[in-house]
Amino acid sequence: MCGIVGVMLKKPDDVGERLVVSGGITSGADVAKALALGADAVSISTAAPVALGCRVCGLCNTGKCPYGIATQDSKLRKRLEVDGGAREVANLLRALTDEASMLAMLAGKTSPSNLEREDLRVLTLDASKIAGVRLVGVEDLGA
Repeated sequence: MCGIVGVMLKKPDDVGERLVVSGGITSGADVAKALALGADAVSISTAAPVALGCRVCGLCNTGKCPYGIATQDSKLRKRLEVDGGAREVANLLRALTDEASMLAMLAGKTSPSNLEREDLRVLTLDASKIAGVRLVGVEDLGA
């Protein structure tokens, strides 16, 4: 989960705040980690266009996307294979959801939204100290 950015947003009904995590979310494991660390939701930004066919050429803001994704140019838009791209994005979302659900089940939870920090484990002592998450195979953080 590289480059995670947390943003506090007001709920539409203005009853409270929600934490939406974005940046580096590319797998169900990233989704599960973000939720376990307190996110109310995750946002995927780059992964979806890549699934659609984006090659991250950096031309999004110019309107000259050679893959027809980030453009209003009708000639360029014809390059986007909409039905195939839609299937790929759906596959990405299904895979993210299925993997996060599987990890939740392995932690004894019924849903990824029920994951908690206590369900996580890290592989290195440094990561344990930084994140405040238990080291794999060690039951007590102080041990």
